[in-house]
Amino acid sequence: MVEPKTKKSRRTIDLPQITLSAIAAHQIRQTEARRLAGSRRKVPTVHCEGRVERVDDFVFPSSIGTPLDGYNVTKRSQRILKRANIPKHRFHDLRHTAATRLAVQGVHAKVIQAVLGWDQLSMVDRCAHFVHEMRKQAADKMDAILIPVLSRLLSAQHNPKPTDRQLIDSNGERGRNRTYNLVIKSHLLCQLSYAPA
Repeated sequence: MVEPKTKKSRRTIDLPQITLSAIAAHQIRQTEARRLAGSRRKVPTVHCEGRVERVDDFVFPSSIGTPLDGYNVTKRSQRILKRANIPKHRFHDLRHTAATRLAVQGVHAKVIQAVLGWDQLSMVDRCAHFVHEMRKQAADKMDAILIPVLSRLLSAQHNPKPTDRQLIDSNGERGRNRTYNLVIKSHLLCQLSYAPA
């Protein structure tokens, strides 16, 4: 084994309770696997911060204590996906899925960056894929912005229409100084205007 790819690869993260429970159950199975391996069990050496060390506490070792082989991890994950009727994906795609699911839940991009150990925030844009839920959330948020505006515009239709010289403010009230028409100007939203039917 070699050093991680970046400095941020070596980090402390908070794990969800469901993951901690799964790891605790796995640790019990691992103790039994060590006993069964007996003398076949190996203690591999790894490169760690410039030193070579013997490590006997991998969370997911092979049956004899060595690091898992990438080919075997891929093969096993493909079998699991097939049993679950999920199309083939690379094992690494789990990171993209995690980034996407966190983004859907509204987790801030900097937090996703820290959890996944990315050096650059742009990795969140690259790996957190937009999904239907995110588009739906965006549409719902736009509804929350636009529905009150539309309500004001519709209620203004039932009020007497002002003359060209009468000023209407952005709240639809007469006598203030904003615009000659029912126009709402905002640097955050596009310009919304009332056009009589």
